[in-house]
Amino acid sequence: MSDMIETISRESMKGYTEFSGIELTQTKEGYAEGKVEIQDHHRNPSGAVHGGIIFCLGDVIGGIACRTLGALPVTVSSNISYMRPMLKDRVIYARAEVLKAGKTLYNVTIRILNEQKTESAVLQAIYHDMKSRGK
Repeated sequence: MSDMIETISRESMKGYTEFSGIELTQTKEGYAEGKVEIQDHHRNPSGAVHGGIIFCLGDVIGGIACRTLGALPVTVSSNISYMRPMLKDRVIYARAEVLKAGKTLYNVTIRILNEQKTESAVLQAIYHDMKSRGK
């Protein structure tokens, strides 16, 4: 595990994120990847992966992509498009890329992939850098 992943994991992967089972797998400047190993409690009544864990994975990994640029991000707004159900998937993945880092706002695209690495959902999110508060 790289030093950046270790540092960000230690600082970011706590509380609800840890409870959700999200794991950070890769980072570089303006980019992050992560995954969740799907458990029974991650599924909805129809047996598909619940949209809430899909969104949570994307939101967390998107925020971590901002952290790689030195931000202390909080989500301002986001939009998710679910394109295909994840019925038998045991692992889902997220890849987040910061498209624009402004003075206080970060525009990020997060792609959610199923176990076969096929794109299943896309989030578009705006994060605010809390470090900018008080400036």
